[in-house]
Amino acid sequence: MAETGTLSPFARTAYRWSQNLRLGWFGAQYALTRRLTDPIPMPQHLKAAMPSTRQLTADRADLIERDLRNIDAGYYRLPHDLIDSPVAALRQSIAYFADLPNVNRRRRGEEGPEVETDEAERFPDYYRRAFHHQTDGYLSEKSARLYDYQVEILFGGAADAMRRQALVPIHDFLRGKKILLGQNVSRGNRHQLDEPQRKVPRRGKPNQRPDLRFVDSAHENTI
Repeated sequence: MAETGTLSPFARTAYRWSQNLRLGWFGAQYALTRRLTDPIPMPQHLKAAMPSTRQLTADRADLIERDLRNIDAGYYRLPHDLIDSPVAALRQSIAYFADLPNVNRRRRGEEGPEVETDEAERFPDYYRRAFHHQTDGYLSEKSARLYDYQVEILFGGAADAMRRQALVPIHDFLRGKKILLGQNVSRGNRHQLDEPQRKVPRRGKPNQRPDLRFVDSAHENTI
C-alpha cells in the first residue's frame, strides 16, 4: 500500500473542479464531433451491447473519484497541468476540427489508408498507415500534436485518468526496488512518461523508438 492522506482539502477541490471542467470541455467537443460525422452502420447486436450515455457518464465520475483516491494514497502525483492554457486548448480544438473532414473521408473509404509523405518510404508498412484514419499517421509533427487531443475527445476527457490507473500496480511492483528505469513510448503520452520518472531512480538513456514524431512530441511535453 501507498501512504494515505497526502492531499489538502484545497487540492481535492482543485482536482475535482479541474476534472469536471475537463470532462465538460472534451465532452462538448465529442458531442459536436458526432453531429459533424456521418454515422457508420452497426449491427443491431453490437448497438444493443453499447453502454448508454448515462452509464458512460457514471463510469467517468467513478473513475475521477478512484483517480483522486490514488493520488491521495500517494500512488502518483496530481497532474501538473490541472488547468490547461485556454489559448493552447483553443488552438488544439481548432486544429482538431480542421482535420475532422479528412478523418471522416477516410472513415467512409474515400481515401486510402496509406500515408503519402516524403518520409513514408523510410518506414515499414505499419508506420505508413493512417491509423485511426488520422492525417499523416505517425509521420508528422502535426499528427503527433493532434493525437493526444483526439484520444481525449474520444474518451470524453477521461483518457489521462484512465492511463494513470496503470501506475498503481507499477507502483506496488517497484516499491522499495532500485532498478534501471527506461521509457518505452510506443503508447501513451507525456504524463505516462513523466510519472514513473518522478517515482523511481533512473540511470542511463531511455529506450526510444527512433525517428517517429510521436517520440519527439512526447519528449517536448515531458517535464
